[in-house]
Amino acid sequence: MIQYLTKTLTKKSIPIFATSEHSFEKDCKKWAPATQQWVKETGFNGKPRTVCLISHEGHLSHVIYGVSTDSFEEPWDAAFLAKSLPAHHTYHFENIDVSENMAVAWVLAAYHFQVDQNKHRTLPTLVVPE
Repeated sequence: MIQYLTKTLTKKSIPIFATSEHSFEKDCKKWAPATQQWVKETGFNGKPRTVCLISHEGHLSHVIYGVSTDSFEEPWDAAFLAKSLPAHHTYHFENIDVSENMAVAWVLAAYHFQVDQNKHRTLPTLVVPE
């Protein structure tokens, strides 16, 4: 398996809930009251490529991410998200399927040309379907 991708979903994997400006109000009603309140206080509204990190008892519990289209087909949204999330965690999309293009974009986000090849960008890991 390519670095930054895994097929193993564990209990420690952090869920990502994708939403868009168009579906945000409807999606928000599905979330726990504490999450709804936090989203309101932070001003998150589902705009494309915006991230809302949700914690529970001092630990990252889930992520809400604004995507470009309601069909969730823009792979570069995944690349942007990969660079925006705290590294050293494994994440999975809770409400959408990860396409092959999304997985490729996630991995491409790690690419960074540099003369010193000993330096590496650390990205989070994404759970992909088998």
